[in-house]
Amino acid sequence: PRPPVPVALTGVIQDDKVTVSPAEIGAGPILITISNQTDDPKTITLEGGEVTERVGPVDPLDTATIQRTLAPGFYEVRAGSRGANVSPL
Repeated sequence: PRPPVPVALTGVIQDDKVTVSPAEIGAGPILITISNQTDDPKTITLEGGEVTERVGPVDPLDTATIQRTLAPGFYEVRAGSRGANVSPL
């Protein structure tokens, strides 16, 4: 059997929020590409369960990628203290 194909998610960091789409996915491998659309460098954090993954700092107008395999649970993607929930089932 082939390994599972990662689910591709996209995200945007704005001054007032972080948005990740789709917001709900199933458990398994994921690939999140996030664009920093602010004027300041940002460190991006994916956190939930036993997972804590950080990338950055990501410069303004640049992108970063997080690749992980997630267990069922609730996860948050944030840049600073503002976040968007990503909820695998």
